[in-house]
Formats: sequence, C-alpha cells, structure tokens
Amino acid sequence: MSKDFVRWGAEHLVRRGGKAGRKFWSHECPHVIAHGGLFHLLTTQRYTGRPKTSVFCSADPLDFGIDDDATLLGTLPVAAPEVLRHKGRLVIAALTPALDGIRIAPLRWAQANRN
Repeated sequence: MSKDFVRWGAEHLVRRGGKAGRKFWSHECPHVIAHGGLFHLLTTQRYTGRPKTSVFCSADPLDFGIDDDATLLGTLPVAAPEVLRHKGRLVIAALTPALDGIRIAPLRWAQANRN
C-alpha cells in the first residue's frame, strides 16, 4: 500500500487459483472498484476469441480468495475492463474484440444470484 505513490509497503497476495487458474496469465489486468460497501476485483483470463474476465466480491480489499472461489460472482465477456465515473454515472471500458481499441458502455449493477 502507498499513501503517496512513492513509498510502498510490503506486497500482499489478494487472489490466486480457483476456476480462474494458477498460470501467470490467470489474473491479468486486475482492477478493484468499491460499490455498495464491498470491493469488486476484475481479472482477465482470456483476451482473444471469447474474452473472459472474472468478477470477485469481498468486504476486504486485501482478500479475494487464495485457491478457492468463495468470492467469485461470475464472469464478463470482455477483456481488460476498467470501471470509470463520468458525469456521475459509472461506465465500463474494455478492449474491443479485435484488441485494436477500447469500447465504453454504461454500467448497471444487478443483484448477484449466489445459489
């Protein structure tokens, strides 16, 4: 962690393994956002063909699960997403399917079905 982006504390593993895998590319482009008092981690597993990003949810931004999927909400068919606020609304930006640009769309939160 850093308060000034110059001095940094020790590293801390926040996510590994589970359905996303344990390869070095299994949790690419990590992006954390806060919403509704919880933290959401988005990590990409596949860029081309059928892109895939997993979404995890936790009350602790330093713990999204090590070798388990208890925090997994589901997946999105996008690669390298980031969530931004524009004019008071949330939007999601992600790579285009051809990986030659970025597409942006409004983001709407839905209640997760965690059966």
